[in-house]
Amino acid sequence: MWKDYFYFSKKERQGIILLSVLIVICLLIPVLYPSDREIAPYDYTEFEEKYGDWFSSLTNQEKRER
Repeated sequence: MWKDYFYFSKKERQGIILLSVLIVICLLIPVLYPSDREIAPYDYTEFEEKYGDWFSSLTNQEKRER
């Protein structure tokens, strides 16, 4: 009776094995080939300067409109 629920055909068994192998390979790739590159921190000084200029221009416009 339990074989009726847990029986897989030959092609289904092959598919399950293939998917299992692919999942294991995908999980092992980062372990076998670790990334050696370092991510350099980004310098935000130029952005902060431009943002400050933009924000001050907005506040100056608001003061002129009043």
